[in-house]
Amino acid sequence: MLTSPIHEFTVEAIPPFDRTLYGGSAMVGFSVFDGGGRTARIGMANAEVRGASAQEESTRQALIASVTVSYLGVLSAQGVLQAHEDLLTALTAELDRVNRRMAEGTAARVELLRAEAALAAAEADRVAAAASLDVAERNLARLIGADAEHTNADRLQTVRLSSTPAEERERNAYQDLASETNPSLERARENVSAAVSGRKAAAAQWWPSIELMGGWIGYGYPDGFSTEWQVGAKLKYPIFTGFARSSSVARATAQADAAREQLRVEQLAIQETVDAAVTVVNEVRARVLAMTRAVDHLTEVARIEQLALDAGAGTQTDYLRAEAELSQARAALVQTRHAEIAAHVELARVTGVLSQEWLDLAVEMNR
Repeated sequence: MLTSPIHEFTVEAIPPFDRTLYGGSAMVGFSVFDGGGRTARIGMANAEVRGASAQEESTRQALIASVTVSYLGVLSAQGVLQAHEDLLTALTAELDRVNRRMAEGTAARVELLRAEAALAAAEADRVAAAASLDVAERNLARLIGADAEHTNADRLQTVRLSSTPAEERERNAYQDLASETNPSLERARENVSAAVSGRKAAAAQWWPSIELMGGWIGYGYPDGFSTEWQVGAKLKYPIFTGFARSSSVARATAQADAAREQLRVEQLAIQETVDAAVTVVNEVRARVLAMTRAVDHLTEVARIEQLALDAGAGTQTDYLRAEAELSQARAALVQTRHAEIAAHVELARVTGVLSQEWLDLAVEMNR
């Protein structure tokens, strides 16, 4: 076989023949013009990277919100359990009082039955509250990847809204903030950008491509080695593709239109979610104030009913009812306070500002 190519037909230029041949090459090419396809593909890739980053931020904020709400759920369940235990303490004291009066012969048996029935009902409610607390503790443990003993309510620090909470805004301001910073909305925008770039890349197939090429080639055999270089340009334009180009452009156009519509749907969903979150924040704030007043009033009512009962001027039924209402109000107040924190967390998430730094500013430990 010839050891290298023939470049001219003269006796001196004919290379030797040999049974053993060696060869090597290094080639390089660069597209000078491709109708903007390369730029479009780079733009599409960059948009996909930004979209993935926005998705990561959305997932991170969702995880922060989930952990926070689960933590608050444990504290709420503990507060409810404590309210039931306070009720049990009061009812146990009432049962002791009735037993003393029974021993003295100054109380009717119906009072004893009424006190025992109220105590039994309270014990049943406490069992249910304890079960709810256990479920909440285990949910938190699973969420943070820890053992249930590490999320025991007794080991958790109680929290409250900071005295210097995160900046409060008007409803429209929250809408504007969500439009700017919500990561899900940002991901939808990047999907539109990627789809538009994909359509440009598909449309670039209708343009010819020009590529410059160059390279080094080496030929050898046991007795010698020769090298040469090559350079050239290539113009490429498919004349017939079986309508593949048209179909590719049509598909890319449809994908871009779908991405735009998905962005509109996402914007409407974010606006609806922000409206709901703002409404919930206002609602729970009002409920906290109302329930605080209710607990204060019911505490005084229970105290007065107990004094009246001890003095013989009140009835046991009124006292037991007052204690039960007080217990329910205390449990509701604990749940509402934690619901207020959760509502602020959800509002921060849907507006896209939820972070560990935001939590440090908006929520503080009870001391």
